[in-house]
Amino acid sequence: WDAEAILFSAMTLFIVMHFKSPLKVIAATAVGAGVSYVRQYQGDVVGLPPPGSELHITGNLQADLTSWVHQWPWEMPIDATVARLGGWPMAILSAVAFAFVDYLAIISVEAERPA
Repeated sequence: WDAEAILFSAMTLFIVMHFKSPLKVIAATAVGAGVSYVRQYQGDVVGLPPPGSELHITGNLQADLTSWVHQWPWEMPIDATVARLGGWPMAILSAVAFAFVDYLAIISVEAERPA
């Protein structure tokens, strides 16, 4: 991550934690999008698509529906990813930890749902 990504994440976290009103969160999202547009922030982990990746309709239904796919799951270098994560035990631990955090996020949102 770069400094701007951390800044935007911190700003979003602050607003979401302190202002529970959905309208304020939507307004904060719009402000963040506006600031990133004005600063021409290209993104780091998440950001604008690469230059030259405009949508082109070809008329081929399969190509048009899958043009956003850069790499299919079966084409991914699984062994290289596992090696980068420190081997299979660390990759499995990382996946389980991510699933646990995701589960906790879902449960916390469910608890705030109106009756």
